[in-house]
Amino acid sequence: MCVSMHYAYSEMEETNEKNYTLDGNKIISDEYKAFDFQNFVEIGDANGMYDLGYHYEYGIGVKKDEHKAFICYQKSADMGNVDGIFQVGCCYYFGIGVEIDKQKAFAYYKQSSEMGSSKGNFKVGVCYLFGIGVAKDNKEAKRYFKK
Repeated sequence: MCVSMHYAYSEMEETNEKNYTLDGNKIISDEYKAFDFQNFVEIGDANGMYDLGYHYEYGIGVKKDEHKAFICYQKSADMGNVDGIFQVGCCYYFGIGVEIDKQKAFAYYKQSSEMGSSKGNFKVGVCYLFGIGVAKDNKEAKRYFKK
């Protein structure tokens, strides 16, 4: 867990009996504003935004909300976080909190690949191999799989 998420958890007050634990830290449900994601943006914490997106995507300590997850991932990506960039690609690919758009998914996967993401390399390779969001190109697929 990144430091900022630990800080956010430790700063929360316990307001009811419906608490969840994550790595020994108490967090509360979304209805009690367990997270104020704007704080992560204001302090420029791209990792915190990514982590918060993950929590919203899977409903960890907050009410599951795929649209909020996408917004958090996008803000993380906008701050240059390679994992956020990759995850925005996944959102577009699978329609997580946003309309499916395979071309946008490919663009985000490629951007994460260019930043050194091995997951990005793999997904770009898959996209080239099957022509997902880009013209099918076995030579390019092979090149990305070898990265």
